[in-house]
Amino acid sequence: MSQLSLSLLGKPSLLLNGQPVNLPTSRGIPLLAYLAMTDIYQSREALASLLWTDNSQGHALAALRTTLWRLKGSDLKDWIGWDRNEVWLTQAQNINFDVAKFYAALERCNTHGHPLSQVCLLCTPALTDALEVYRGEFMHGSYLAKAGSFENWRTQQRDNFEMMHLGALERLVKCHRKFGDFNLAIHYARIWLAHDSLNESANAQLLQLYAITEQRTAGMSLYKHYKQLLEQEFGIAPSDEITALYKQLVRGHTTPVSKKKVLSPIFLIADIERAPIYWGSAGDHKDDLLNTYREIFKDASRRFGGTLIQKTENRITLLFENGQPLHCAVYLHLLFKKTDWGMIGPPSVRMVLYSTVLEEDNPGDFAMLTSAASSLLSISWGGQILFSESTLKLLDFPSGAKINDLGFHSLINNQAPVHIYELCHPHLPAKDHPPLLSTSQQLFNFPIFDVPFIGREEELGELHRSILLPTNRLVSLTGPGGVGKTRLAVQFAPSAVDFFPDGIYFVSFASIEDADFIPILLADALRFNFYGPTSHTEQLTQYLHRMKALLVIDNFEHLRLEGAKFLAILLSNTHYLKFIVTTRERMNLIAETVVEVVGFPIPDLLATDHPENFTAIKLFIQNAQKNYPRFTIPNNLKSIIRICGMVDGMPLGILLASAWVRVFSCPEIEAEISKNIDFLTTHAPDLDPRHRSLSAVFENSWKLLPEAERSVLGRLSIFSSPFTGRAAQEICGATPLALSQLVDKSLLLHQQDGRFFMLNTISHFAAAKLEEYSTEQASTMEKYCEYYAELCAQKIPEINSLLQHNAIKEMISEIENIRSAWMWMIQTNRWDLINKTKDALLIYHVLLGNYIHGSELFTAAFQKITSSNQPEVEITRYSLRQLSAWMDFRKGYVSRALPEIDECLEYFRSHDAKWETAMTLFYLSVIHQALNHIHLAKDLILESIELLERDGGTKSNYVLAIIANCQTTLGGILVRLDQYSQAKSYLNMSLTTHNKLGTTYGALHSLMGLGRLANLESKYMQARDLFLQALELAGGLFNHRDMVSIHNNLSSVYESMAHISLSYHHIQIALKLCKESGDRRLTAVILNNLAYEQLRYHNQPTTAIRTYQECLEIFSEVGDLRGIAFSCYDISKAYLKVGLLEDAWSYNLRSINTAMTLDDISLVLHALHGFANFFVEVNLPERGLGLCYLIEHHPQVDRDTQKRAIVTRAFVEASLDNITKQSVRVWGENADLQETINQIMADKSYIPRY
Repeated sequence: MSQLSLSLLGKPSLLLNGQPVNLPTSRGIPLLAYLAMTDIYQSREALASLLWTDNSQGHALAALRTTLWRLKGSDLKDWIGWDRNEVWLTQAQNINFDVAKFYAALERCNTHGHPLSQVCLLCTPALTDALEVYRGEFMHGSYLAKAGSFENWRTQQRDNFEMMHLGALERLVKCHRKFGDFNLAIHYARIWLAHDSLNESANAQLLQLYAITEQRTAGMSLYKHYKQLLEQEFGIAPSDEITALYKQLVRGHTTPVSKKKVLSPIFLIADIERAPIYWGSAGDHKDDLLNTYREIFKDASRRFGGTLIQKTENRITLLFENGQPLHCAVYLHLLFKKTDWGMIGPPSVRMVLYSTVLEEDNPGDFAMLTSAASSLLSISWGGQILFSESTLKLLDFPSGAKINDLGFHSLINNQAPVHIYELCHPHLPAKDHPPLLSTSQQLFNFPIFDVPFIGREEELGELHRSILLPTNRLVSLTGPGGVGKTRLAVQFAPSAVDFFPDGIYFVSFASIEDADFIPILLADALRFNFYGPTSHTEQLTQYLHRMKALLVIDNFEHLRLEGAKFLAILLSNTHYLKFIVTTRERMNLIAETVVEVVGFPIPDLLATDHPENFTAIKLFIQNAQKNYPRFTIPNNLKSIIRICGMVDGMPLGILLASAWVRVFSCPEIEAEISKNIDFLTTHAPDLDPRHRSLSAVFENSWKLLPEAERSVLGRLSIFSSPFTGRAAQEICGATPLALSQLVDKSLLLHQQDGRFFMLNTISHFAAAKLEEYSTEQASTMEKYCEYYAELCAQKIPEINSLLQHNAIKEMISEIENIRSAWMWMIQTNRWDLINKTKDALLIYHVLLGNYIHGSELFTAAFQKITSSNQPEVEITRYSLRQLSAWMDFRKGYVSRALPEIDECLEYFRSHDAKWETAMTLFYLSVIHQALNHIHLAKDLILESIELLERDGGTKSNYVLAIIANCQTTLGGILVRLDQYSQAKSYLNMSLTTHNKLGTTYGALHSLMGLGRLANLESKYMQARDLFLQALELAGGLFNHRDMVSIHNNLSSVYESMAHISLSYHHIQIALKLCKESGDRRLTAVILNNLAYEQLRYHNQPTTAIRTYQECLEIFSEVGDLRGIAFSCYDISKAYLKVGLLEDAWSYNLRSINTAMTLDDISLVLHALHGFANFFVEVNLPERGLGLCYLIEHHPQVDRDTQKRAIVTRAFVEASLDNITKQSVRVWGENADLQETINQIMADKSYIPRY
């Protein structure tokens, strides 16, 4: 592919494939420069006025035509395009344009997260790239005679670029100075001065740099030269500030990097990890390398204001009472990387910054600080820079720096654990460090885990607060097996050692089944030997009586009853002893404080940014890469999220699942777990047998349950989502006490809204237990179905009353259980319960616009009842067939739904099913309205209303709401028939009924109808207010589908009000919501409207083409021929815009063929207008005008198409003489439509060939 290079920064240059382009006109490069700089389509009038300012408009336009003609004959014919109105670059994105590179380099600095006035490390390469592109002033040496407007524009651009160039130089000087590259800072400061010698800031910056680098002679010469220039040019002296800098230089005082005095002294202590090994491998070069190592510290401390107070072979200590210690630490690592260390490589240096506010009466006592910093240094790793929270508040951070929270750690001479942070910076060695080492010598018997601890910050904080309260002596970590209770307790212990001088002891009760062995196991852990005849418990209490110790007791649940008594004895007979107990069941002791441990949070698959930052995902990835180092994240992330959700975020489940990446891909692991969660098994011998599978974990809990609780837990597994206590009691016979006991054992969760919830993993295993008792399972499921069928029946009157909002909220919370019950009803052929449930289920899915799930439920029921061959439920079968088809229509599958509902209508009529007939007529009216069969739609809805109103007497709220919905539909039809007065009457009537009933869903549709009517009547403010009211109601119902329609209508209103940005905003919201709702046809409609705005208002024809193509794919998928016809007409205009005439012609043909297939004359006329557009575009105005006359005066033309034809006609008539116009008019008003179409389709000569 050819490569065009255009350079305007400096002397203009134009190269094609590396060779200079000789243009046949002097205005070629100025024209290209202006088009490239503006990067939009330019009108011929604007370009003519710009490049031939002194000429008349006629002569200027003629000169432009000549220039374009000459360029067409040059090598640039493929790079510049034009039509009768506009000129543009056809391949702007493929031009190697120095201005674009300059802008892009500067723009990179805007993405670093800091204000433009600041700089960071990442700014350095970006600014350097920008300066390399800038070869000189904009279009240097160019002058265009008799083009004053162009020269004014060029001068303005030249000044703008010069300002940006100087600004880039200033920022680059700041960058290099900030990060210690003083020589480069001086280099760019000199370039800055060469372009702007009188700039005081540039002179001051260079003077300071000379002072820092001790170049006194150069600094003094700079100042004298600057002073002389000021006197010659302006007769003034340098400012006081720059003069003060000069005097400091003369006196030999260098300018420190930072004059800011720190609030408290800060130490920088550094050593080399495994120093003896490092220096031992240096051999004969040790002395030289050691001197290099020390000189680096001397240089850095001098630059950044530190004082060297300790220097040994391994350790160096700097004290900062002024300056920038953290900048110094980063600069040190930069120097380590840049220095040549020979074969041995750079040392692995670790650093600690540590400080505390000293007492005023003891300002010079640094011993305590040094000791604490040394303690922190001893547990760190090479390449780390660590500091405490108190130090963090005092530090001035270099740009590009981030901090990593390492949690709390115990340090020598600190009574409380210290919160430690690590600096992350591009200059530091790029590697992940292991967790910090422990400083404690008071941890006994604690297990060591291979898997690094991550997350649980909130639980660690809660545990820390709980155990350190003087009144709290017993803290229980409760939660289901495999949730990470033991790991949490072990991680916490080191942070508490300073509070327990007699030690922290870990004791596991997993190996004993008899509570009598508790004292013996505890004594072994304490290294205590029993003596004499006194009871073991008494001897232990005497030994522990005064000890300030913490006992971490693991796996307590199976000894809970007798074990709790033992703990109560120890608590009552000791003063300072404290306990942390991990247990699946709380002990219910008065002294007990409970910290609940639950699974890790799982990110939302669609809504969460950076899901890989969630602890559950981190744990999976970490363990997967440990088991299979080549494991990658990007293509597996969605499956990882789903897997973590399947195991309820439980660490054990995540570890077991991630271990399988050696054998299976993540999607395969997900599939295996969904089939059988027993897949999560390992045979690793170093893992506790109770934790080698989730099944083993559950079995251990199951064995500890009494028979009655086992029975209740098994029955409760029937719930597929959170449930109420009432549902649990009526369906499963679970009393409040039984539920409470299961909550205490971590087998149920009690939510804040009062509902109960069973984890997926526990539910799976409990359901397997229930299946072992088939009779009990069947009876429980029958009660489950009956309960939720009755609940749905009860909601019908509430949904059609003022209680609608609350009823919908309750159904939202119960919908998963209702759907589960529905599927069981289908499986067991309970069509009586299906009849009881279906109306509420229909209303729920319609109100929320959730047609995908609704379709799944009704289709499943229809397929099962059809296969069951039960004539006695035939009317139910047709009702389900109708509802399934209605959901299909709502999803956009119009052609599939229509014949199905037609057959249902025939059946209901033949069986005199009045209610079903009325509802089917309503559905068919809506469908035919969508198909533009307006008169048929009107007849159908009138018949439906007549049937619903025929029976006398009092009607239920449900029937009244349906009648009101029919009135809304009739109002919309009358709008389409231009009968605005009647339409408004029906819409207001419907709105009054819905407001009286409190049926919000119906009211919002009435408001939408009134809004559309107001928009058509050009009452835009009124339309906007009506749609906003409807939007508020739809939001309250969580109805995304109607929110889509409302945003789409608001977009139309704002377009009519010429608020294009608001119009575009609403159409984008509509598209986002529509994709979430699953309505494919509506998605296509929104995409079509979005493409229209992209083409008309944002001049993005290429983007519009892609959007139209996506829209056409969906219309084709759902079989919407009308949508295809309209979108083909629309996309043809976009193809005309980019000059792809054959594509434009092809889509116009497809549009008119589709319209003729539908036998819809008004749609045929609409498609025919596409050809009128085409003929005008290819300079056949008479043909285009004739079609416009034919369309405008055809008796079956609709208002929108007629308006389009009138606009095109008016445009064309302005360029034709009266005789031609009259001749064409006569032809158009008398032409035969079919003959005209046949002639167009037969004659391909209209398509220009290039």
